[in-house]
Amino acid sequence: MNDRAEIAKTDIFAIVAAAFAYAATLIPAAFGMQIPAIPWRALIRAAVSAILFISIRKSKASRLLAPRETTPLALMLFVLFGIIAQLAASSIHALACGANEIGVRAAPTDALSWATLASAVIVTPIFEELLFRGVMLSLFSRISSVFAAVATSLAFALIHAGTAARCAALVCGFILALTVIRKGSLLPAIAFHAAFNLASFFAGYLPLSPAVGASVFTPIFLGLIFTLLNPLSKGRKNETL
Repeated sequence: MNDRAEIAKTDIFAIVAAAFAYAATLIPAAFGMQIPAIPWRALIRAAVSAILFISIRKSKASRLLAPRETTPLALMLFVLFGIIAQLAASSIHALACGANEIGVRAAPTDALSWATLASAVIVTPIFEELLFRGVMLSLFSRISSVFAAVATSLAFALIHAGTAARCAALVCGFILALTVIRKGSLLPAIAFHAAFNLASFFAGYLPLSPAVGASVFTPIFLGLIFTLLNPLSKGRKNETL
């Protein structure tokens, strides 16, 4: 069997494992098991993340796991990028819904809420970036980078619930795909994703109206897209895709 067939087989196995990770969150309820959803989901996703990591390491996309030209300053900029993206999305959603605050107030207060925060900020970004921008983006890029970015963005949006969440996931999914294609590493995408999820817990504490939030954060968000990713420039693409 040639190398391309071996890589495709590994990719398919990883995607099947990831699909199991989503389905497995339904197992406790199906059998009447009293297991909190968040810790159970986090454990399954952490285990499958290891499978995804191994899959990428065994494929031509293994360079996506290396820091390459990603400096600590670059990662901090993508953390800021993720926070601004969340604040812009929350402000626009609140404005459309006629809400008075730009987001929720969900600071952790007990063990379960801390587990929820840790899962959202650590486990989920790693799991979803390894799957969507690691395995799937690399697999679909054999057709074209544009197709890969669009396909993975749509798939990423479909796993989210609610129209607003899916719209945000679609936009952010495309940005994350472009990030990996431009930067050649998953690390900036993971940093963006983690910061985006973290900001969702605290957006409501910001003393700004949705209108002000949208007018302030949306231009900054768009500016960061062109500053960090420069989508209109051909630039140098990731040769591993």
